[in-house]
Amino acid sequence: MRRGEPIRARRTGALERGWSWCRRNPRLAAAVAATAASLALVVALSLTIAIQQARSVEKLRQEREKLRQERGKTNEALVRLVREQGHTSVALKNVEIERDRANRESRKAFQSLSEFYMERGRALADGGDAKGLHWAARALAAAPADDAALQHAIRAGLSVVSRQTNMPRVVFPCPGPVVAVAFSPDG
Repeated sequence: MRRGEPIRARRTGALERGWSWCRRNPRLAAAVAATAASLALVVALSLTIAIQQARSVEKLRQEREKLRQERGKTNEALVRLVREQGHTSVALKNVEIERDRANRESRKAFQSLSEFYMERGRALADGGDAKGLHWAARALAAAPADDAALQHAIRAGLSVVSRQTNMPRVVFPCPGPVVAVAFSPDG
């Protein structure tokens, strides 16, 4: 400037001008800084909460989708179970029908067996064989327990057979075990 040369000065930047303004107005600068810091804090907190909410929403959406899929699987399983229950009910009914049929057949078989034993006992008793009484007793044991009419008929037949059978007339007491027994044909 003394030599007559132009002053070479640079223009002050915005930061430098702001710093100068803060030094000139310290109270107002502090208020603006506090407001800016509060605004930055509010923005940071808002962004943090927004991010957490977005994550929570995404997590809930995924859980809802999982529940929807599980509900679909549960419904499919329920449909299968209902179908299987229907099959099981039909199978159970078939088993009950077969059981009843088997019981009827078994009852008929035992009735026939009892009748056969009784006829065999009568035939042997008619011939005077003592085994007739044994066969008649087997007929009573083989008769179905709930067939009172058949049991009554067998007992009546047993009574007849017991009268036709030669019964022991005397029982001899024996002090020890019986090792051998002999019968004579004349009685």
